[in-house]
Amino acid sequence: MTLRIAIIGYGKIAQDQHLPAIRGNPDYELVAVATRQADPGLGVPWFRTPQALFADMAELFNRRLPVFIATVIGLSFVLLMIVATVVWAPLCFLFAPLPYNKRYFLTGLWNRFVIGALRVICGVRYEVKGRENLPDAPAVLLSKHQSAWETIFLLANLPRPLVFVFKKEILYIPFFGWGIALLRMIPIDRKQGKNAFKSVVMHGKRRLKDGQWIIMFPEGTRTRVGSQGKYKSGGTRLAVETNTPVVPIALNSGECWPKNSFIKKP
Repeated sequence: MTLRIAIIGYGKIAQDQHLPAIRGNPDYELVAVATRQADPGLGVPWFRTPQALFADMAELFNRRLPVFIATVIGLSFVLLMIVATVVWAPLCFLFAPLPYNKRYFLTGLWNRFVIGALRVICGVRYEVKGRENLPDAPAVLLSKHQSAWETIFLLANLPRPLVFVFKKEILYIPFFGWGIALLRMIPIDRKQGKNAFKSVVMHGKRRLKDGQWIIMFPEGTRTRVGSQGKYKSGGTRLAVETNTPVVPIALNSGECWPKNSFIKKP
């Protein structure tokens, strides 16, 4: 007896016509059935026809292409930002002898470059509403925190020098931390607990006396769009301790520069 091997072609009509006949014929051994998706009910292996494979590959390509392009664009921006940081941070040491306002402005040129690159490469633009609510006096700014964007943008786009209150570990970041260390910021050691707040008050009074604005993120860390972290009282306590007005800042930066994502959305 000759053992014949049957491979049923792709298509419901072909399978309906031939599959029962093959299964009922002992002279045939059913090897595989062509189908778009695995069907356990066939009881045999399945394979995909070239036409089905090409169709599915085209569908997958069309679906994934925008994500791939956005990822490549996002990576290009990140690489440019890293290169700019490596180049600019050492130059900041040359600004150290200058008066503080000039040093602050020149250091902030990196921020302006990054925001400009983000607009050109990734198409991310911004709109500021409520500038008229900023006081012409020392203030404590309490801002939402959804992205790295606001830490870059606010420093270079507000009318007075900002004093960020941040964890001291940021100073250890190569290049970036070096540039920050040359500015009059307030790094804190979170392990110190209450003593950390005393340090914020002590340095904060000095910075406010110099006419600077202190900015803090009450939620402590970046939060996703639409979510709300636990608000900490350090900013309001500082404002009360120093008798300084508070300016809240709302933003939606997380929609364009999501947390832990290479993709930047216009």
